[in-house]
Amino acid sequence: RPPARAAAAARGPPEVDGRQVFVGALSPETDTESLRNFCSSVGTVTYAAVFTDRETGRPKGAGKAEFETAELAQQAVRELDGKTLDGRAVVVKVMEPRPP
Repeated sequence: RPPARAAAAARGPPEVDGRQVFVGALSPETDTESLRNFCSSVGTVTYAAVFTDRETGRPKGAGKAEFETAELAQQAVRELDGKTLDGRAVVVKVMEPRPP
């Protein structure tokens, strides 16, 4: 694992608490850094990740970002949903906790 991924994996993903947004319809060229930069236009991003296939390591076309506050996450949905990132219009919505 690259050092940045190893550090994120050691920390683990944040709990879903209203501060996280799902970002879908990502281009295969979109990586975690470009996703973080895209979301940072709204406010401070505390965590970002592009989902990858465990076997191939290839991006799955979606990811998530966590903001400092739930209000910033809501603002991200309003401002970023439908915007273009790496040539694709992305879908942005607040993440819901997974059912038990």
